[in-house]
Amino acid sequence: MPPSSNQNPLGNSKAAKFVAANPLAPLADPFSGISGAEDESTALQKEVSNNVQQRLETAMEELKEKHRTGTNEVDDVDRAPTGTAYRELHRRQREQAKVSAASRQKEAERSRMEENQQILNVREHMRRMNFGEKENADNYDDDKD
Repeated sequence: MPPSSNQNPLGNSKAAKFVAANPLAPLADPFSGISGAEDESTALQKEVSNNVQQRLETAMEELKEKHRTGTNEVDDVDRAPTGTAYRELHRRQREQAKVSAASRQKEAERSRMEENQQILNVREHMRRMNFGEKENADNYDDDKD
């Protein structure tokens, strides 16, 4: 016969060592671990605990309802820019970025056109000066004859 121990009166099996507990019990009564006499402060703590639990349950029901009806992304823009408000903000920023990129591109194109025109003007001026020098050189040679 295996040695028995008096440490666990329910038996020696592993399952007998576990006690069924409610994992949400601390949320239901957060002040349950505080020791003290049953007086006004304990009654007040229980009232606060019940109030917190009631608010949590109400909030969870509201969230469930919002998700069930599909209104979980409808936001109040006065409170915080979440969901659709962020998407709208990002859409406006993308549009502004496109407009500014297009204007920068137009400005760069205009600048290139001006630079090309200036190069053409300088070439034309140099051609005229060279043509004029040749003409003057021809006239100068003609005068000496």
